[in-house]
Amino acid sequence: MKEKESNERPTRLHYIPLVQAAPDMILGMPLVLTEHGVVRFNLPAGHKLNQANLDQIQTRHAEIICVVEPDVRTPEEQEAAWASAEKELNTIFQLADPQQVLIHNLRDAVMAYRRR
Repeated sequence: MKEKESNERPTRLHYIPLVQAAPDMILGMPLVLTEHGVVRFNLPAGHKLNQANLDQIQTRHAEIICVVEPDVRTPEEQEAAWASAEKELNTIFQLADPQQVLIHNLRDAVMAYRRR
């Protein structure tokens, strides 16, 4: 996701059930729908959804999509959410060996993703 200029409202990614999706929402992550390993429908991150897109997505039985939404949380609420996510990740990775490069990289990637 691109950096926001200071005059733009902060945004965050939100996964929602397809039934909550509406025209004019913006995809936060690429949407790739496959059937038997073949890509049948593909929309890029940043795509503004329209009713035809939503109908096509529903026809292909998608259940959840990722959209961009305004982040209306206060800085304190954002930090509390991050602290909670970090605590959860520490619990998940508590028995993993942080000296293993793959484990370390996975944890860092998950932490970076959750921080967005």
